[in-house]
Amino acid sequence: MSESTSPEQPRIITVSTYEQAREVFRRRDLRQALYDAGDVVMADVLVNLHGDDHRARRRLENRLFRKDTHLRYERELFPPLLASTLAPAVEAGTSELVTLSHQIMMNLAALTAGVDRPMGTAEETLRLYAYLMTFIEGATLAHYGGDVAAKEAQVAKALTAFDREFLQPSIARREALLNDLGSGEIEESDLPQDVLTTLMRNQDHLELPDDVLLREICFFLLAGAHTSATAFLRTLDQIFSYTDSEPELAVRARTDTQFLQRCVHETIRL
Repeated sequence: MSESTSPEQPRIITVSTYEQAREVFRRRDLRQALYDAGDVVMADVLVNLHGDDHRARRRLENRLFRKDTHLRYERELFPPLLASTLAPAVEAGTSELVTLSHQIMMNLAALTAGVDRPMGTAEETLRLYAYLMTFIEGATLAHYGGDVAAKEAQVAKALTAFDREFLQPSIARREALLNDLGSGEIEESDLPQDVLTTLMRNQDHLELPDDVLLREICFFLLAGAHTSATAFLRTLDQIFSYTDSEPELAVRARTDTQFLQRCVHETIRL
């Protein structure tokens, strides 16, 4: 493990072995700084929290990601959403895979985050996709080569528009459902199982300001969509290559869902 410093830069420690990396990841007094330049969309979101604040919110949000919730998403909620997202590409007989991958994962991430899609149209998907790509640019401002202040202002404007078009209606629907639950008109199982509902039900403990709640939902949207879309695209590319090199694997990927899942897991691992 080596160190370097300069008057203009912070102390830099270079980790070069697995053992050192394991030690670093186990240190609770360290925090990641990858998104520090992207505060416009990343300030105070889960991945940027540290210490007790991080553990408290993570412990709360982790309640959502249980096996029964995963099964419900996989078997009940995701299939119709996938079908509607793929429908325009199926009808056209072709699609640009980068855009399609982002749209698929974005719609799945929106469901998990608690961003309602009341119309469920292709046009609505494109509007949400435009917001997503802007938020990704905001999160990665450290790597932006243009006018950072102008891009930051563009991201802030998109956040305001997203809040008005998507988040506030989603909050209003959940507030009504929570009121119905409190009056006994609906059951616990009638509530959406998503991050937004979880945060709203525990607002007394978290006391999240409106702007932090907005960024937290945007974070789940972009984190769930962007990385997953990249892995999905690379998995497809590999499977398509099997058509010529190993056709039996290409057939298996179309007919064996467990094998297809293993392909995705291996892509993520790599």
